[in-house]
Amino acid sequence: MKAAEVAKHIINFCISKNNPISNLQLQKMLYFVDMYYLINKNKRLITDSNFVAWQYGPVIKEIYYKYSKYAANYITTWEDFEEMLPDDMSGLIYGYIKKLSNILPSKLVEESHRENTPWDIVIKQNGMYCEIPTYLMEEFANRQRRNKC
Repeated sequence: MKAAEVAKHIINFCISKNNPISNLQLQKMLYFVDMYYLINKNKRLITDSNFVAWQYGPVIKEIYYKYSKYAANYITTWEDFEEMLPDDMSGLIYGYIKKLSNILPSKLVEESHRENTPWDIVIKQNGMYCEIPTYLMEEFANRQRRNKC
């Protein structure tokens, strides 16, 4: 699914719950929703973009720039989307989006910065503004699956 489409679902859902989000929150939520899907389905939800390790966590640049006009304010414009979330996971994904939307942005950043996360590994090995490769996300997802047992 295209990152822009996932972003639109997140934005619309949050607006519909009277809980709009900022661009910073959107970026973290994109990352955590993609990771959630990867952990549960063993494949990424976002198939057209990779995250980049920025100061405040993982970012999809084109999505960041699209919504940068809002600065630190809430994104309040309803978005028309073309792709639906996968039927077998849409309820769970929306439930996860609801949970994430109620977490303070600083806590989302903190969570994305945890030690041995893909963001942390890229920052330590390659530095800021480098791409977070899918294989690092897959390795992290595998560790999370093993820890569930």
